[in-house]
Amino acid sequence: QQKIAEILETVDNAIEKTDKIIEKYKRIKQGLMQDLLTKGIDENGNIRNPKTHKFKNSPLGKIPEEWEVVRLGDIFKDKIFTGLTPSRKETKFFSDKGILWVKTTDLNNSFIIDTEEKLNLKVFKYYPLKLLPPNTVLIAMYGGFNQIGRTGILKKEATTNQAICGLIPVDNINSIFLNYCLIFLRNNWKKIAISTRKDPNITKNDIKTFLIPLPPLPEQKRIVEILSQIDQTIEKETAYKEKLQHIKKGLMEDLLTGKVRVKV
Repeated sequence: QQKIAEILETVDNAIEKTDKIIEKYKRIKQGLMQDLLTKGIDENGNIRNPKTHKFKNSPLGKIPEEWEVVRLGDIFKDKIFTGLTPSRKETKFFSDKGILWVKTTDLNNSFIIDTEEKLNLKVFKYYPLKLLPPNTVLIAMYGGFNQIGRTGILKKEATTNQAICGLIPVDNINSIFLNYCLIFLRNNWKKIAISTRKDPNITKNDIKTFLIPLPPLPEQKRIVEILSQIDQTIEKETAYKEKLQHIKKGLMEDLLTGKVRVKV
């Protein structure tokens, strides 16, 4: 019993240690987002210092002189689309290997490479669905405060249901930068959410009037590069944690059934 406990405890310790590393990098990311999305980063890779650099007042607070504050509708104009849900009675519209159909539960604040449900191409003949290209940024509009403002970035073509708004890529804003901005400013949706049912929702018009900071494109890319490195580290550690949990599950199955005996 003691030997089995010792083996399992070793794996538990490794999982706990990995958890702490993940939380550490999440805190680092949060701090970096606060600095990078309010002060930015100059050509030399330094976060701007308000004492040595010119800042200006804006509806989002003080921002670097080179930045703008813009409404999403002014950037994306006619490239903002919502989706819909085909009739569930028509099973021919749904397919295991069709076009990705994104619902709010598919949104992960990161890249979307697969969805729970998919649609057959036939559906586009019967419903005015828009096929959204890769790098489209998606925003959840319905589902209460736990859902609204959740985001995702398409890695491949997809369409959505009516609870999601898609922002098709434009030249003057990096999609990954936009996604980081929306994550950072997510609480601002609470100020404008309305309740048409029991849950607060936001509308397509709310999304059009939503304010974000907009640095020059080269600076957007520098910000994305830094935050993406942190995300990659978090993903790597998360994958390692999942591997350890899988190992633990296998060990428990072997050791606690006597399938594998341990030497004392």
